[in-house]
Amino acid sequence: MRDGHHEPAGVERPEEWTIEEILELYGDHLFRLCCLYMPTREQAEDAFQETTIRIWKGLASFRGKSQIQTWLNRIAINTCKNHLSSSYFHFWKNAQPVEAIQEEAAAEEEPEDSILAALHSLPKNTERF
Repeated sequence: MRDGHHEPAGVERPEEWTIEEILELYGDHLFRLCCLYMPTREQAEDAFQETTIRIWKGLASFRGKSQIQTWLNRIAINTCKNHLSSSYFHFWKNAQPVEAIQEEAAAEEEPEDSILAALHSLPKNTERF
């Protein structure tokens, strides 16, 4: 038992674990960590998915200089920080819902409509400027 988690049976070294074993043992913890860093659940899910891919790709290079959970936490935290600093995140952070944009556009159209209606209501013999 390490870090309060049971290691997979018959597997001594973490680099020999499968991604399924790692996610079974640490997946909930890593997802909660992503939820702490990311502002929405959807963004936390994206960061967790990318974390999982990075763990899978890097598992063979894990050298055991730290505990497996420390290594996993660092991958999750770095992934979240990368997401938060990306231009994609900044674009979507400032994005408005479609409904808000439509309401804003409708509000902008109303003054023009009322101006046109007022102009059309002027007597026909009004001089033009």
